[in-house]
Amino acid sequence: MGRSKDIVEPASRLVEARDGSDRELAALLKSSLDLPTLSDGRRALVKRRLMYGMRRRTSARPLRRVAVMVAATLLLVAGVARARLMAWVHAWVGDEPRLDEPLPASQAAHAPRQARRASAQVTARPDPPRVEPPAAPQVQELSRDRAPAARVHHAQKPLRRPNPAGLAPAPHAAADAVTPPPPEAAALLGEAWRRLRKDRDPEGALAWLERQEATLAHGPLRSEAFIARLEALLALGDRTRATRELENSDLTAKDPRLLVLRAELYLARHVPKLALTDFERVTSTCRDVETCARALYGQGQAWAAQGETARARDAFERLKSKYPHSEPARLVSHPPPSVPGLGR
Repeated sequence: MGRSKDIVEPASRLVEARDGSDRELAALLKSSLDLPTLSDGRRALVKRRLMYGMRRRTSARPLRRVAVMVAATLLLVAGVARARLMAWVHAWVGDEPRLDEPLPASQAAHAPRQARRASAQVTARPDPPRVEPPAAPQVQELSRDRAPAARVHHAQKPLRRPNPAGLAPAPHAAADAVTPPPPEAAALLGEAWRRLRKDRDPEGALAWLERQEATLAHGPLRSEAFIARLEALLALGDRTRATRELENSDLTAKDPRLLVLRAELYLARHVPKLALTDFERVTSTCRDVETCARALYGQGQAWAAQGETARARDAFERLKSKYPHSEPARLVSHPPPSVPGLGR
């Protein structure tokens, strides 16, 4: 009875198990216990086989779970590796659609627009960089013993187009310089500019130009020789002679730069009416930005010198609106104390 009790207790626990096979085995065990012919050895054998089967079933469940987890992990790792491989291949080969495959409907609707935009980006030329015009020097009083530093430039080449004092470079060549100048005339003019700018010898340059007047006064370099002569006179401080040269030369009416220079000299001599005539003539016809800016600035100064404050302010406002980056516009925005008619 002691041995049968050892078998009955686990058998009664197995009856309550949820697995159907356990219930069948428990029922078989209980029915076998009632048989008188079942010996103790047989009952022990049934117990061992029953317990062995239970251990196999309970140990098989974790193994199946581990197998499922390992399989899922392998699939996940394989997917990540495939994604990494495809990304590496696309990075080297390029993710471009094949020609024999049609585009999706969402991409096909925007394909013509994208093609036009791409072609426009290829064929469009970039905007040229904006070039600020050179600053115009303000007319100042000159002394005989020293030329202003702003008017002295070192010419690197003898044939470089001159930039006389107070004159902005013209956008095109003079009307009388259509044909190339002869070599001897260019050499003579280059010598004058060398003495004027490199040696800073305006007297020597003026004397040289007077000696070579027969060669330079009637050739294609006539305008350049006249400009060099004016710069030498201004460097010497001889404003009266420079004004007379501008009044007597027929080149003054052809070149807006010379008109502006003559008007500035008139203004410096306190003759604002004559200055206004030249300034208004330039502002109505000029095309060069810096020359127009200087003319508007001088026009405002001339009006202010005559007491016409409203007209002076109008000229200065037009200067700031049309040529805001020019040197005269900067002078209007930040006027020096000596400039009349600019006080706010």
